[in-house]
Amino acid sequence: MYSFTAYGHKNILATHKTTIEFTKDRELSLRGNCILGVNADFNLIELKKSMKTIINENMSETQSLKNRKAIFEKPETQSVSQFVSEHAQKSVSNQRFVTDTKNAKHFSVSMISDKSIKNKIKMIINLDGISDEIIAELNPDFDDDKEIVIRMGEFKSKRTLGIRADKAAAHIKRELAEKLKNPEQKIMVSITNI
Repeated sequence: MYSFTAYGHKNILATHKTTIEFTKDRELSLRGNCILGVNADFNLIELKKSMKTIINENMSETQSLKNRKAIFEKPETQSVSQFVSEHAQKSVSNQRFVTDTKNAKHFSVSMISDKSIKNKIKMIINLDGISDEIIAELNPDFDDDKEIVIRMGEFKSKRTLGIRADKAAAHIKRELAEKLKNPEQKIMVSITNI
């Protein structure tokens, strides 16, 4: 897990519909409607170490999941896809099954975790007992020492820490957004893998 702090600003609107941003800049115009915190104290080197740990942990999990392969015998009255679908419902929700049909009766199934394929991260924003979280896919090419951007879309740049996020600035709790307008408001941000 990696954590940093940022501060509120009187011009924080939190109305952007596709992005979230934290910046090291101290000032903010009304045009920066995706910014949730200014004067952020994240350290690029430490953040990249944390990102590398997330990627390595997920690669390790992917390797172990690749070894989870089983041969099944299905009832003759059921298709392979019906059989796999029925068994997938009994599995963990973040796994999918890949089948390799041997013949109409025997086939192998591999379980692959969506988490490990996409390096999912969770960003938790916390202030005064109010918190909200954003789930996104880690961009391993992130390399900006002034701004952290999380996007709902797939555009990547060196400023982009996460893509395919489940929220943008406009979607965070409004109670939290209102408190971000206070320049004295300290914000705790944590980033972890899921």
